[in-house]
Amino acid sequence: MAPRDSETDRLIELHQKVDAGFARLDTDVRELRTEMKSLRIELKGEIDSSRVELKGEIGSLKRTLMTTAVAIAAALIGSNAF
Repeated sequence: MAPRDSETDRLIELHQKVDAGFARLDTDVRELRTEMKSLRIELKGEIDSSRVELKGEIGSLKRTLMTTAVAIAAALIGSNAF
């Protein structure tokens, strides 16, 4: 077997560094995917909660508008009656 020269050693070292870098990248991407999935679930919950709250607010606004419309109609009818 021929002895390895320094160039071969450097290539082996570079290969190991590249492999280690890709391993770290793979770990980082997996962690990011997990975080994104968690954020999507959290955001979906917040949106659903806001949607329910908004529906309640819209219902309240409709009741207020209807009450106001009835009051205005009654006032107009009452002012024309006399």
